[in-house]
Amino acid sequence: MIKIEYPTDKDFHTDFFIAIRSKKDTSEIDDIFKRYNLKINNDDLTFEKLVTLTFEEIIELSKIIGKKNEDKFNETEITIFNKWINYKNKREKINQFLIDTKEVVLNTCFYCNMDHIYSFIDENDETRNHFTLDHILPKGEYKIFSICLYNLIPSCSPCNSKFKHNKEFTINDNLNTVIATSTNYSFNKDFKFKVYYNQEVEKFKDINDLKIQSNYDKTNINIKEYLRIFRIKERYDFHENKGLDIVEKRINYSDSFIEEMSKLTGRSKEDFYRDLFGKELFDKEYNTDPFIKFKRDIANNIGIKGVLS
Repeated sequence: MIKIEYPTDKDFHTDFFIAIRSKKDTSEIDDIFKRYNLKINNDDLTFEKLVTLTFEEIIELSKIIGKKNEDKFNETEITIFNKWINYKNKREKINQFLIDTKEVVLNTCFYCNMDHIYSFIDENDETRNHFTLDHILPKGEYKIFSICLYNLIPSCSPCNSKFKHNKEFTINDNLNTVIATSTNYSFNKDFKFKVYYNQEVEKFKDINDLKIQSNYDKTNINIKEYLRIFRIKERYDFHENKGLDIVEKRINYSDSFIEEMSKLTGRSKEDFYRDLFGKELFDKEYNTDPFIKFKRDIANNIGIKGVLS
């Protein structure tokens, strides 16, 4: 529901590579990739390049090598491959990297934008994480991508284990538009929550007459699949009051009322909007808060001024 804003600089990728490599010399795994002529953008694939492939590059390479690519390796190669490409052994290193990287904000599930994800220090001074890592391309079928940063989505346990579980995304040319690690991610723009009404919001007498629904291109199979996998409609229907509360405030506090109060008190209209509707609607520092997309979509839909998209 919200994009993962990974840094794009080379240092970030280098730090991730260093954090999860088995040892400094990667030649033994690099040699296997070269032996099987694995390339990306016409360059030989290396372990360093592999773990920091963009999501688009992961999809491109997956189409070339197919599923269970490691099945063609001999016994020695499999041993080396399993030493380097081993999600179970490297999971904690990946988790710790994401926790330690200050540029990455882990605050809410990137799939549903409902549940908090975070880390904390327990009574033994050990770091515990309250999030899971979901593989976009499943690790069982595409083990080679199981430790690729851009194939991993920090997510809540319900999204990962209960709703998605072993379901797979359909791999096509538009999958990247719904994947939060992709530079071509556009789900936030392509899918909107919306209040359906046929008169000015201020004229509604009963908030219960309103219904919040979703607005998107119904022919977009990637969005439809995403909504189905994570049961977005059903889960957000349960929290509809979070959107209707904003609508109710809008009914009670019109633009003209806010303007009049601003003149009477000498406070800016912007301050009144923030106090009445919530500063999270207007400030970037809340971009990863739970339900932030839901709230901002509704606020923009009903014409509250200055709300971020």
